Amino acid sequence: MGLWALALLLCGAALACDDTNAGSAQENEPDTMDAGDSSDTNSPLDTQDEDSGEEDAQDIADDTLDDGLDAAQEDAVEDADPADTEGMDADEDEPQDPLSVCGDGVPQGDEACDDGNTDDNDYCSADCTAITGSCGDGIPQNNEACDDGNTDGGDYCSPDCGAVTGSCGDGTPQANEACDDGNTNDNDYCSADCTAISGRCGDATVQGNESCDDGVTDDCQNTHNGGDGDCVAQGTCSPGFVLDGQGQCVGNPTGLSTPCSNGEGWTVWRFHYDDGSTSARIDVWDASCEYSFAPNSACNVRDVYPGFGEVDRTREGFPIVTTREYLRIRFSVAGLRFSQASLHVKARSINGSSSFRAWSPLYGEVFGGPVDGDFVYDWYAVDWSNFLSPTDSPSLTAVQLYAAQSSGRMAIESMELCVQ
Repeated sequence: MGLWALALLLCGAALACDDTNAGSAQENEPDTMDAGDSSDTNSPLDTQDEDSGEEDAQDIADDTLDDGLDAAQEDAVEDADPADTEGMDADEDEPQDPLSVCGDGVPQGDEACDDGNTDDNDYCSADCTAITGSCGDGIPQNNEACDDGNTDGGDYCSPDCGAVTGSCGDGTPQANEACDDGNTNDNDYCSADCTAISGRCGDATVQGNESCDDGVTDDCQNTHNGGDGDCVAQGTCSPGFVLDGQGQCVGNPTGLSTPCSNGEGWTVWRFHYDDGSTSARIDVWDASCEYSFAPNSACNVRDVYPGFGEVDRTREGFPIVTTREYLRIRFSVAGLRFSQASLHVKARSINGSSSFRAWSPLYGEVFGGPVDGDFVYDWYAVDWSNFLSPTDSPSLTAVQLYAAQSSGRMAIESMELCVQ
């Protein structure tokens, strides 16, 4: 039954009620022409019949109205769209969870995480049920300011990945940089923004990853400046240049070729003992002196007691000098060029702390030390510039080493004379 039929039914029921009430009222209206005739007055029986008629009419109207409503409701349900009735039985008071969508970047509902995508192998699993990434994995996530592949401090990214601490131009290539040559300039090895390598070996510019680039060589990492600007193999120098103690090629006016091992300059000679040997030797690098132990040679070493007696030795075979027993080195500097000299002694005291006395037959003596008595051989040095000259006669050019006056005995392992 449609809504219009329901309306008409209701209206008919209402009219029936009105007609019944109207008829009852007309019957009860006194006849004015017969007024005063007591025989026309309604009896109690007549009144009872009238009331019964009114109640029957009202019952009929109510039954009709109920039947119409029931039929209308059934028709409305049959005609209604199923989508409109879905959820009619749901509990309206029960709160509903917000709809969670994995990959929207907002962790909610039953999601363990949400990194804004549904990919694996990053911070959050593809279904947002598990955290799979962490600080230090090299993948910056949406909860990280950076990630340089480690959790160390002092580099591009902080240990907790919460802040960027490094920058282009700091000289340290980071995970987000193709290079970093220590500046933000263009036209060199690395671009100004550290995103691209812009230099190359052979461009005549020594970059941060190059040890030498003379514009000619094709090996800028295993070469260095030979002293004149040309790139030469590591450990060698261009003609006229020699390696100094720091491995750099420098000009050498002395005519010598071996850097001093214990100070600046170049070695004239080095007295020492080979490992496992108790025989002393002297290495000489000047052109006019040949190695010899002959007492009268220009180059020799002797550990002697006055009158050429033998001195005492340690168990290793090292000579022990005293205030009278000495170690003498004879040599020549003829043909060399230098303005400064230094004498280096590697020694230890035998009994207590002591000093040493170095003596030149031409210029006198100088004192050095004190020398430790801790059974460890240490290096000690004295300035020898005023005790040596390129014009000295080879027959009188020597160093004699003693223990200083009132000092104890002293063992000597090595000695070296350097000039520059």
